[in-house]
Amino acid sequence: MSTAIGIDPDSKGFVCALVGNERAQTITRRFSVSQEGLRDFLGWVSAQGTPLVGIEGTHGQSRPMEKALREAGVVFHSFKPADTERFRKAVLGQNKNNERDAESVARYALALEAQGKLEQYRRVWDADMELQLLTRRYESISMQLTGEVNRLWKLLREACPDLYLLLGGKNGEDEKRGKVLKNQGILNLLISKPHIGEWKDLSQSQMREAMGGGDYKGRGELIAQLQEAAASFPSVSAGIAMVIRHSAGQIQRFKAEQGELVRMLDSLTEANRAVQCLKSRRGIATLTAAKMIAEIIDIRRFPREDSLACYSGLGMREH
Repeated sequence: MSTAIGIDPDSKGFVCALVGNERAQTITRRFSVSQEGLRDFLGWVSAQGTPLVGIEGTHGQSRPMEKALREAGVVFHSFKPADTERFRKAVLGQNKNNERDAESVARYALALEAQGKLEQYRRVWDADMELQLLTRRYESISMQLTGEVNRLWKLLREACPDLYLLLGGKNGEDEKRGKVLKNQGILNLLISKPHIGEWKDLSQSQMREAMGGGDYKGRGELIAQLQEAAASFPSVSAGIAMVIRHSAGQIQRFKAEQGELVRMLDSLTEANRAVQCLKSRRGIATLTAAKMIAEIIDIRRFPREDSLACYSGLGMREH
């Protein structure tokens, strides 16, 4: 194979450079990432015969063209930007622009082919974008949920220390404290009755109704404790009550979205053999299994066990 197409992607599109061992002049073209632009790009690639196709970087800005190439059955290779930059400086000089970057990718692919080293850069795997989006969204929601729970604890400590202590604010274990303010009954109570100082006037049935009703295990005992302690609860301002209501509501919405995400993952991975295999391992449920598949993508990406450990954040680091 004597020709190669190098691709340098950016936020709006990508520059392609067609070079060959026997081609004196480099041909460059720019395409957009629109559907029409990608169709023109595939038509142009097809018109060149069977050239090597190399892309600078993986995923990110190159995702649209990777998807288009894969659907068209075109084999392509991905190179680290640092590698192509070193090659460009050594072969094409120091000046940098999109055209030179694309040309350096193409010439780097030809050089690797001549040395018999190109195959290791061939992209034979593809990330499951849907799994990545869902698992990363879950992680983002979890972080926001933890932050909101901590903010509500701090607010309750300042607005009503007795309620803070009753609900477990004195407990130094964050996990146990977090579970209390994620309790549906407590959240319902804070949302429907954010004026904590008025709890002393609520009957047991009113308190139960404010918590969402139901005769759940431990709820009767919790209501009795709240009624006993409510006599000392101070009145709070309208502003504080509003923040308490919105904070508890935000926690409730985060929890609801988490549940929706897990149900969607259960549905999507029902026929996924890799996820189901991981779930057969003790301690691994849908979320963990789906996240492992979504982030590892393909074990061939990692030449050594140390590479996978470092990627996962489990490798030892020097300071």
